[in-house]
Amino acid sequence: MNEIHDNLAPITLTFMTVFDWIIISLILIGIILVLWQIFFRNKNKIQKVVENKPKKQKFVPESFSFEKELSRIEKLQQQLQWKIFSLEATALLKKILEREYNMKFDFATGKEVQEIMSKKNISSQKKQELKYFFDLIDPIKFADAQGKEEIAKEVISILKDYNNYFKK
Repeated sequence: MNEIHDNLAPITLTFMTVFDWIIISLILIGIILVLWQIFFRNKNKIQKVVENKPKKQKFVPESFSFEKELSRIEKLQQQLQWKIFSLEATALLKKILEREYNMKFDFATGKEVQEIMSKKNISSQKKQELKYFFDLIDPIKFADAQGKEEIAKEVISILKDYNNYFKK
């Protein structure tokens, strides 16, 4: 077999010539740049977004102050705004009860409040005062009855009485 191919030079495969090394190094540099762009640039952008995001202030509800609420109700009484007076008085009574019993009374009607309180351990006098309170307030709230100074004084005294009763 040697005789047939004597005039041809032996074939040698040249892997990795200088040209091949240059192409491989350019491809690797390109891959590194793409990876750097994906991972490190995005981290910087995310950090900038997080840094620029305004900090939210926590909502801290104003603490309940019976005196402040009562003075607001008394102002409504003086201004003869009976409907708002009755709504605010009812809301104040519900806040007093919520504070004492850790229950929500926001959406309870007067009748429901009375039913709930009938199951609680309070005196029968307090239960009667509660019924009397709603008997005074409900006509003003629901029937647009005209309020009177005597009614307002009774309502305010019941509110004070309930507040003092639960302070003990």
